[in-house]
Amino acid sequence: MKKAIFLISILFFLSLSLNLCFAQIDEEAPTPQIQRSQDILEKEEDLRDKIFEEQGAFIREIQVEGVVRLPKERIRETIEPLKNRWLKKKEI
Repeated sequence: MKKAIFLISILFFLSLSLNLCFAQIDEEAPTPQIQRSQDILEKEEDLRDKIFEEQGAFIREIQVEGVVRLPKERIRETIEPLKNRWLKKKEI
């Protein structure tokens, strides 16, 4: 009987301590590391947008797949002027 009470009390204290540990975690407020990572990702995305708007992207190759309604020659005529060029977002 004493052994059962002892085991129950140990389990009770373990469960209580685990609940207290988990209660301290606030899911709404990110940790400083997560917040810093999110800030870095946002800045990187803003920088990519700015570079892409001003400089554009170099288009080396364009692959068109799954188009059956347009003739291959028409597709080639459309994409050929866009290859091997720097294109801004508006041009793309």
